[in-house]
Amino acid sequence: LPLIVSTSVCGFNRKFEIRNFQDLIQSNIYFRGFYEIRESKIFKKILKPGDTFIDVGANLGWYTVLAAKIVGSHGKVIALEPSNKVYSHLHRNIEINSLTNVQLEKIALSDTNGTASFSGITEKNQGIGSLIPKPKGTPDTVVEEVQTRKFDDFFSINEPKQIKLIKIDVEGAEMLVIKGMLGTLRQKKIDNIIIEVSDYHLKRIGSSSDEVFKILEDCGYRLSIIKYHPMNRYSLKPYKSYKANNSMFFGNVLAQAN
Repeated sequence: LPLIVSTSVCGFNRKFEIRNFQDLIQSNIYFRGFYEIRESKIFKKILKPGDTFIDVGANLGWYTVLAAKIVGSHGKVIALEPSNKVYSHLHRNIEINSLTNVQLEKIALSDTNGTASFSGITEKNQGIGSLIPKPKGTPDTVVEEVQTRKFDDFFSINEPKQIKLIKIDVEGAEMLVIKGMLGTLRQKKIDNIIIEVSDYHLKRIGSSSDEVFKILEDCGYRLSIIKYHPMNRYSLKPYKSYKANNSMFFGNVLAQAN
């Protein structure tokens, strides 16, 4: 290692550098040829050439590279990844795919502008780094000091056109990200959001999936759970019917502007 593998999931040829077979995403790409195939199908359905996509918590760039291929030379992708180690991997995958429509930013979105501690990355999962402190008893991991930005301020400086899709995967810091983007949400500058939500992580900062969902609804978004089915199929289920039978929520949610 490292070695480069190719995948053509969703009809687009892409390359990824594999550095660690133990890592969740890298092992999926190497042994299965894809990661989160159902969400990837949703990306292909939503995004069109010329669109703008923002990847919050980009990791090694699975969605960044897919989106860049879909939106093409007239579209734009902005990928945010705060960890030095993971950012270098992301940068490498942009490089080997010869992408010129991707803007990389080594920052973490939050509810304040400044710096914060970022930790949690392990050999088995480089995608679980977070601004949220890990529970007591969690094995020690590298702690990095990273730059934080409110999305509203980042948006005003970068001035992208209407955002067709934003993906948020920040391991428990969802509420921090959302609080920092309330202005953009209320202005309906984002058409679609795919966000990973976990009550297990959120409760460590005194929040919950209900709080996240309420804010998104108050900003004018309708919410659907991405429900998995066999053979890589999926359906979109109204979240309220799901929540009625599940007190602790974990999963990916699609929020669409009304």
